[in-house]
Amino acid sequence: MIATVANIVYAVAMRILLSTLVLSLSLHIGFSEEFQKQEPTPETSAAAESLIETMKMGEMFEDSLSGAYETQMGQFAKMGMSPEGISKLKAEMLEFTLEIMPWSEMKPEMVRIYASYFTAEELNALDEFYKTPTGQKASRLMPELMAEGMRLGQQRVESRMGELQQRIAPIIEEELSKKAQQ
Repeated sequence: MIATVANIVYAVAMRILLSTLVLSLSLHIGFSEEFQKQEPTPETSAAAESLIETMKMGEMFEDSLSGAYETQMGQFAKMGMSPEGISKLKAEMLEFTLEIMPWSEMKPEMVRIYASYFTAEELNALDEFYKTPTGQKASRLMPELMAEGMRLGQQRVESRMGELQQRIAPIIEEELSKKAQQ
């Protein structure tokens, strides 16, 4: 039973890792060398904070996390976990995540990130856009769009998981044997 639980935890951790990898790779495409980070200034930080408020990012934070976990919960359903168990698991994972990443601590970091990649003028232009009905719609839909993108990426990776495992197994075995020899 312990081995089974460990295998399930490992499988879920791998899926979360792969989802994160897919998301990171998709986001990395947008942050090429063309977009150099800059040191945030009081002006860019104020503009970033205004944008974050306009986008209602704090309100969407928990929804985004919940949506991200929804993708993972499908894996537990496939393993035969009851809907009640899945609901408890999702609630526990969400509670844990919000404990280690409360919005009150994440907001200043998000301000810093936005202020690092955008000028004050760009942030103000984005702020104006997000004040429009189309901008508000885009802001509300972003978590859902990201979750759908993650699901799509996860499906593609899962469809070739065996191939990935075959490709990385020799590397893992080699590295573990090196460590064992030390």
